[in-house]
Amino acid sequence: MDAQLSTPGSRDVVRVAQLTVAAAVATVADCVSAGIVLGDTIGDVLDHVASDRRATASHLRQVACRHGPTIEAVRGGESVYCGDLEADPRWPDWSATAQRDGLMAVLVLPLSTGRVTLGHLTLYAEVAQAFPIHDTPRTLSFVEHAVAALNAATDVDRRDLAMERQTTVWQAQGMIMQRFGVTPARAFAALERASHRRGVMPHRLAEDVLAAGVDVLARDADLV
Repeated sequence: MDAQLSTPGSRDVVRVAQLTVAAAVATVADCVSAGIVLGDTIGDVLDHVASDRRATASHLRQVACRHGPTIEAVRGGESVYCGDLEADPRWPDWSATAQRDGLMAVLVLPLSTGRVTLGHLTLYAEVAQAFPIHDTPRTLSFVEHAVAALNAATDVDRRDLAMERQTTVWQAQGMIMQRFGVTPARAFAALERASHRRGVMPHRLAEDVLAAGVDVLARDADLV
């Protein structure tokens, strides 16, 4: 079973999320499909990793309807459970589609470190009254391992992103030095000055310099 992807998220976090949804289907009792929404906010598009087509379809339907168990969990910051979709009136549009796909119960669990919510794990079952006890040791243990893995991947991503941005600034700094014959300190100060005047972060302006050349910032940096 291949995890399906509808997210621009980083490779490390996405890979861990893919392994997590596959493991959920393999190890959590009654779980036949699973998805993870990454992050803790709702926009027009939610970063999402799914174990299969049904989890992907469920996610996309919730986004289209603007309601559903996962969206409710993200908005409320707590777990959401429905043991019988046929009898539950909370999400009529989404529920009808889920039932046509053979899904009858759903459980959404926050993936939280206690300080930061990394995402929400949604488990689906084909039988009513699945996942009856939310805090079973096996499910809690699974969630704890998922949180630890996602948190570690997120830390790696932050370090990689910081290094990538710093490298971009260094490259732009070198181009400024070469073009205007200034010292490293003055080149960096010029980049910071121009970014402040334009209201953008230095690494964003550095990306423009790499793409279009140093003339894009010359006047704002007081270099001409």
